[in-house]
Amino acid sequence: MLLRRPHPLVLSITLLFLGATLLLANWQYQKGKARMRSGEAYQHVLNDKPLPLNMELARAEVWRAYVVTGHWLQSGAILLDNQMHGELPGYLAIAPFQLANGKVVLVKRGWIPRDLPATAIPQPATGLQTITLRVVPFKFRYLALSNEQIAGQVWQNLDRVAYERMIGHSLDACAEQLDSDRVLTRDWMPPDDGAFKNFSYAGQWLLFAVVALILFVRSHWKQKDGTDR
Repeated sequence: MLLRRPHPLVLSITLLFLGATLLLANWQYQKGKARMRSGEAYQHVLNDKPLPLNMELARAEVWRAYVVTGHWLQSGAILLDNQMHGELPGYLAIAPFQLANGKVVLVKRGWIPRDLPATAIPQPATGLQTITLRVVPFKFRYLALSNEQIAGQVWQNLDRVAYERMIGHSLDACAEQLDSDRVLTRDWMPPDDGAFKNFSYAGQWLLFAVVALILFVRSHWKQKDGTDR
């Protein structure tokens, strides 16, 4: 036998560390694969024509564009603070849109610069509207530079529970508005791939596991004469 018997505590700590690093490596790897699939799905439908909605939007294909009819819920029109467009700070205009079937969609209406006068910020139109939306994944945590999460129409972060309570409806889906607008910027960025970063993190965790295993073996290795290394 070339390895001396390890202390139970050392063995336990080593096994726990190896298990944790391998789990983290797999977690990052799976996140990278999911991001790759999301990017591929986006590219697959990017140039497709918008489809008429014939199902609940919650079951619609993510990243696909649909033509929907309904009306804006004016009470839910807010501005999400600290949203960057390139290097310019600004707001993301958000409002709920109620479809003809009664379901409510959280719609990202567009980006506006921070220095735009409040009177120039367009409010959602009233009455029955037909708009074009691209279904996107929900996101409810954004960069917050202030501890004051809600200040009138301006929100630092989009708290789903608080927002649904305010509008009196549950959100069925999330989408980006694609119709052109003279004030609101709607050149939406493609989904952040970021898969390489996740695969890199996975490799780092695997490296930690390999180094730990090498150190464990080296510290318990015996020479042929039976002496410790």
